[in-house]
Amino acid sequence: MRRRSFLKGGLVLSAAYPYTVSSSMTTYKTGNPIGSESPKDLYDNAQNLDILLNHPTKTEHPDRLGVPRKTWHGMEVGYESISQEALDRVSQAVASAGYQYIDTPYAGSITVDDYNQVIRAQGPAGDYEFWKLSAGTPVPYITTGAGMPEGGAFVSVGDAALRSELANQSDAESGSSLVGHRGESVSDAINKRTVYVENISELNSIPPESMVEGQEVYVKSVSRHYTWNGNDFGLSYDLFIIYGQSNAVGQATASSDSSRPADYPDNIDDSMVLYWDKRIQEIVPVTYNMIHAMHGIARGHAWAAFANRYVSVTGRGCLFLPAAQGGLEIRELAKGGTFYTALDSELSAFDLSLSAQGYVVNSRNLLFHQGETDQLNQTPRDVYQDAFSTLLDNIRTDFSVGKSFIALVGNPQNRTERTWSAIQVAQEYVCTSLPHYVLAYTKFGSFTLENGLLRDGVHATQNGYNFMGEGMADAAVDAISYDLGTSKNAQQRYGVVNAPEDQIWRQVSATFVFDGTTGEWVLQDKDNSAFRIASVGGVQALPVASPDRLRIFLTPRATAVLGITATPNVRMVDDGVQTLSADLVTNAQADIFQGSGYAIDVRIYQNISFVVNTDGNIRSYPDVSNTLPSWLNGVSSDLQADNSVVINHPACRQVPILTQLASSDFSNASFVSFGDSQRSDTVLSYKVSGGQNTACVVCLPHTKLNPLNAVDLWSFTVTGIIAEARY
Repeated sequence: MRRRSFLKGGLVLSAAYPYTVSSSMTTYKTGNPIGSESPKDLYDNAQNLDILLNHPTKTEHPDRLGVPRKTWHGMEVGYESISQEALDRVSQAVASAGYQYIDTPYAGSITVDDYNQVIRAQGPAGDYEFWKLSAGTPVPYITTGAGMPEGGAFVSVGDAALRSELANQSDAESGSSLVGHRGESVSDAINKRTVYVENISELNSIPPESMVEGQEVYVKSVSRHYTWNGNDFGLSYDLFIIYGQSNAVGQATASSDSSRPADYPDNIDDSMVLYWDKRIQEIVPVTYNMIHAMHGIARGHAWAAFANRYVSVTGRGCLFLPAAQGGLEIRELAKGGTFYTALDSELSAFDLSLSAQGYVVNSRNLLFHQGETDQLNQTPRDVYQDAFSTLLDNIRTDFSVGKSFIALVGNPQNRTERTWSAIQVAQEYVCTSLPHYVLAYTKFGSFTLENGLLRDGVHATQNGYNFMGEGMADAAVDAISYDLGTSKNAQQRYGVVNAPEDQIWRQVSATFVFDGTTGEWVLQDKDNSAFRIASVGGVQALPVASPDRLRIFLTPRATAVLGITATPNVRMVDDGVQTLSADLVTNAQADIFQGSGYAIDVRIYQNISFVVNTDGNIRSYPDVSNTLPSWLNGVSSDLQADNSVVINHPACRQVPILTQLASSDFSNASFVSFGDSQRSDTVLSYKVSGGQNTACVVCLPHTKLNPLNAVDLWSFTVTGIIAEARY
């Protein structure tokens, strides 16, 4: 046989022919480690090397240790395989690098030498396209002329078919479905694509000719989609008149501080949060220091937070007309006054500017917060209520206002608590009884210095104003957008107790303490007691000349009662107070303590016990001394010539009890007789039998007490549930 030979400078491969040497494992297979000098291992190595170099077909052969090794023939085969793969990759790369046009009309017998050559020919749909060899077709290739794609030998590189399929709206698998969208052509889908802009100003700057009907634009600033209706995006605004006093203006910082409050919010979009600036007579974005109709300047307010919430929910803008002024009573805001006239003038100018600039105003409304000055000046409830309802009626009629949104006046902490309730219940009553007037925010009364929502006891902090603005905006959305007949706040005023829901049910609660130093009953409030008053204005002993009751003046009208009780404290009970009666009065004087004409009369009934000595003088009992308790101030006695005794006393509602005060051995025991001649509700007479001049114990049960004859630190609590009907 011929062997392969190694020549200097290269490898010469001789032609292969049949190989007859055994191609199995080596002969001895000693397993000795590498480096062995054993003749047997040398023999095996020589035999293996012969096979590895010269075998014509075998690609692998084990060495003398049994490890498979590539033969020379196996390495040649592997190289050829790698070379073909590399060639295929190069061909694909060349095919994708660019095309060479074969300038010959399509027919048979055209030779295509490379993958980047293209031929112009009609496809199956009849459209002319460019065709190139598919990656699986060997080159060179000679066309058959049978028509493209010649059994898959060619693939289209033109766009005619794709354009046809993308424009197809009838085939569910064509059109925009080819790019993950269904139901219309790609052209229509692209034209109706959602456009994204930063704010309303950018929305308004979109050229109309670039939009198609039904196309949406997403405005990032307000997080809403607006749809092009063929003419515009349907943008509209709601106008809000701001009226009232300082908390409507906004006083989040002290008058000496003109800087922007830290918690004042940025406008959600300057094109959607606007106000009428009377100084320059222009519509401008809302600022923390916007000016009002009578030159009042805000220092942080509720209305940016209001607008941000309102715009984000409705997609409509807010137009504000600021016309509030601090320190005003309700009467000073009335029609015909300076402030009402200023409101009228500025609203007219605002309307002209809105019309000239093409603003679409969807509705016109009122935002109102007022009442602190009326609380301070103790305006009677009915006086305020009449003025308040008249003002709202006039604003609605004169300025075409649809809804009036009222923030319930709070609890100013720099004045007495008893002044709070009258104005609150008047505002609440009007809003919950009459249409168009919405109780939009009721939590201002929970703002305190301690929780950081009041700045100075009257005015809110900026954080407090933000709460108020957002709360009023929620009520405005319900009333304007959804046309609800009432607000959630108003709904909560009804049905709080299990009682008829056509009335406002309120809790009455107050504690009264007798001050022995001043001789007066005092209504406890937050400054001198843990007790808190509710719906009570004050207390007075009546009749003034000779009191027999305490009148507790209510700020609501108590047209129905669900229980009223008066409970004495332990000291009163220990001193013999038997019971307290509580009766509703409907014709009380209405101008006292901001009253409503309704009151509760409390009468004190006491079991009075005392001793009348032999000289006819009254002494205390059981401690028979000269010191008399104050409640005996209304009791007197007179010893008559016949040794009988006449006692004058407050009205005793039960039979008096009299008995002789006998000696310790009862040696002088006798009996006592009533005298009939002078007997009445307030007078009784008695005489000891046998004419003996002895002391007598007198008990007058259930005697109505003069309330001013009370003892220091006597106290009682009045509680109850009353109802106030609607108009």
